Amino acid sequence: MSGMSERGFKINAIRQPMMGPKLGEGGIMKKLFAIILLTLAIVCSAFAKDNNGKYEEGTVSVSTLSGHEVYTFTYSDGRVGDVATREKFSADSLKMMKLVDGGPPIKVMYRIGHKFGVGDYVAIPAPDGSKKEGIYFLTGHTAVTPEVVKRAAGAVPVLRSMMKDPDSFVLEAVYLRESTNKYSQKHNNDAPEFCYFFRSHNSMGGYGNTGEALLNEKGQIEILVDNEPTDRSGVYYGMMTCTPNRRLAEITAQVKEALHPPAPTPSTLTPEQQAEQAQQRADCLKLAMKNPSIVCK
Repeated sequence: MSGMSERGFKINAIRQPMMGPKLGEGGIMKKLFAIILLTLAIVCSAFAKDNNGKYEEGTVSVSTLSGHEVYTFTYSDGRVGDVATREKFSADSLKMMKLVDGGPPIKVMYRIGHKFGVGDYVAIPAPDGSKKEGIYFLTGHTAVTPEVVKRAAGAVPVLRSMMKDPDSFVLEAVYLRESTNKYSQKHNNDAPEFCYFFRSHNSMGGYGNTGEALLNEKGQIEILVDNEPTDRSGVYYGMMTCTPNRRLAEITAQVKEALHPPAPTPSTLTPEQQAEQAQQRADCLKLAMKNPSIVCK
């Protein structure tokens, strides 16, 4: 009996201390969790307040010339960039602003931050008063200037010469597109890249599907065939295609005009110049009556 009693005591002595700490740990964990939440709330509140003094004034505009929305941001120092991506789960501040397509830039407050492994970003407060921010990563901005159009048009004859039947070449569309290397384009001011959509006769002598080509920043033309570049390396195909989200602006009309400039229109003469021209013709005709070798125009 004493052995059983001793054994029973020993068991109880082991069990009771184990149950007590479990209940204690649960209470401690709940308190610790509450403290962590309270600390995060205080830190986040302080962080939001601190940001108020860091905001600067910039401008933003939106255009759909490319077939999709392209937001162009201007810093307070005049630098310009296009929005490349928005950080997932951050507020879509620009969407909330309901900007007018092609309208004048509007003023926005922003601050610059940095995310390790990604780069600098622009944080724009949401206009709904929620104290949330939209985190946007930018790429370089290329305006459609005469020089840009000239570069795009200059590659068309080369692209035409690469066809099996160059005379059948039909240019369907040209787009200014985002750079394959956004970091290099942003920091090294690389030459702009373009996408071309075209048709030409195939081996059967008829027109097949629309072809696609890329002019990269080095001035090299890649014709994308069967979902792969001409070098048959599919590694960069996803970055080289001209999907709608990669297009910055359609410049088809400008390129075609550069390739086939309109004939110069004759200058309009003033009434005085017309009278002078008529008098010169009359004088010429008088002389021609005496000298048949004279021809009046």
